[in-house]
Amino acid sequence: MQGTQFNEYDCIRLAKTIPAETIPIGTVGVVLMVLSIVPAGYEVEFVDENGRNLGSEPTFTLSEDFLTPLKKSSNGT
Repeated sequence: MQGTQFNEYDCIRLAKTIPAETIPIGTVGVVLMVLSIVPAGYEVEFVDENGRNLGSEPTFTLSEDFLTPLKKSSNGT
């Protein structure tokens, strides 16, 4: 899909609170699907260090303003 900032399987950070959820801002997630809606929407999954889903749903449909690109460190990781 052209014109979107994120692609499938991009790692992102949560930029703002999802209403009625306790997932902290800054939590890393993965874009599972780019939705063909205007404005762009993304199906995103957030998991803990044990692979368990965070939040009340396995995935969340979010707009771009909820996501920020995951910045790589200076050593490329």
